[in-house]
Amino acid sequence: MIASPVSAANEAGEGYKAGIGTTAIGGKFDFYGDERRGISVAVYPQLEFAPAHGAEKGLSEAGQTIVLPLLVAREFHAFTFVFNGEFEKPLHDPSRELASGFGFAFGRSFTRKVAAMIELRTESSIDFQRDRLVLVNAGIIDGVRNVVVYANIGHSVFSDDGGHFYAGGGFKVVIGR
Repeated sequence: MIASPVSAANEAGEGYKAGIGTTAIGGKFDFYGDERRGISVAVYPQLEFAPAHGAEKGLSEAGQTIVLPLLVAREFHAFTFVFNGEFEKPLHDPSRELASGFGFAFGRSFTRKVAAMIELRTESSIDFQRDRLVLVNAGIIDGVRNVVVYANIGHSVFSDDGGHFYAGGGFKVVIGR
């Protein structure tokens, strides 16, 4: 997996800045799956880094970060429940510290190719005392053969540094299915 989003940011009193945001390289490893009970567990370690000028523009954090997420999913007849927990370890930047993130989401398939999900997510320092953020996010996904298109929108419920509005979209190409 290689993800390199186009990002935009607007600081108070300044115009929008756009460019390549935090880029991630990693892979997803499904290490447990029980189709009969609808349970799956996966890890997807990643290395994130700021592309050229991304940190200067405020579109990404300086330095590199190792991200270690765990994804647990349970499929029910009418919906899917997902738990996601992660640790983030910054590299080569003593100003950033170990961080954590946790999320709960419910999703529903509408057709074989279209699904929607709503998520409640938290992010903070590992001791939950700094850089706290709680957000609600909703998204939709549509897949045709090996191309998946997605869009999401969200808003912070609580944040140590004020309110945030999130919107995103993109596509991915699945190789080797």
